[in-house]
Amino acid sequence: STYKRNGHAYMAGKDATAEVEEIVNVYTQPAHLGLRHVMHGGGDADVQYTEDVRPVLKDMAEQFALLTVEWDGLAATAKIALGLKEGGGELKLWDEISDAVKMTSLRAQQVFAVYEAASSYHSLAHIDPRLNTAYKAHLKEAERAIWNATEIVHRREAAYRVDAARTGGWRWTPTSYRMGYLWTAHSLVYWWREFGIVSQASVEARSYCYLNFQNPVDVILGNAGLQDLAQRIKDGTEGSVPLNLLTGCLAAPELDGELTFPNDL
Repeated sequence: STYKRNGHAYMAGKDATAEVEEIVNVYTQPAHLGLRHVMHGGGDADVQYTEDVRPVLKDMAEQFALLTVEWDGLAATAKIALGLKEGGGELKLWDEISDAVKMTSLRAQQVFAVYEAASSYHSLAHIDPRLNTAYKAHLKEAERAIWNATEIVHRREAAYRVDAARTGGWRWTPTSYRMGYLWTAHSLVYWWREFGIVSQASVEARSYCYLNFQNPVDVILGNAGLQDLAQRIKDGTEGSVPLNLLTGCLAAPELDGELTFPNDL
């Protein structure tokens, strides 16, 4: 069976809505073994990670790294053979593909690292995480992958044919979302969210609503009155633990409250 062994399910990332869906056993995305289950164990989570999920994540990290090296060699040879000149359209296309290959490899490395960190946290849960060297090493590897990916994001945004803020900015749009369609790529929110959960960056990281950036009432119902009510409830419980661990899913941050990382972890 491929149940919860689909590599894409782990590479794609999960937002707050997808995590809440798990609680009620309703899935709109490929089923996966969640980070929180690996961190805290319970049921067959330990065995499932070790025997089923870990081999998939490890293989992806290793294979995509090898493919990146192979691609770099092929690209270097092809550029010389084709006589591609700096600044030319063909070279820009090669560079864009190269960045895509590297980005995929970095994502595979980061996913494997956060899951290994989660597993290390659980296996030595009786030890202060700050003293767990394996846990800290995996977190450091995950964060390094994120920063390397951030460099690629900035490079690709500089090559957009439109202002990056137009497609990836946190702003009003005519849809039910408060961001441009490339904002998740611009912010690497899925990457940072996983890192925040496993590193226990804040009290809020314990919540399934952690770093929610959507307005579910608006997305699902499109009712302005209910949306305003949800926003007021969320704002009114800001900073109130444990209420804000639940109400964070009701609405996204305000237009002047764009999530930035790692500051908002």
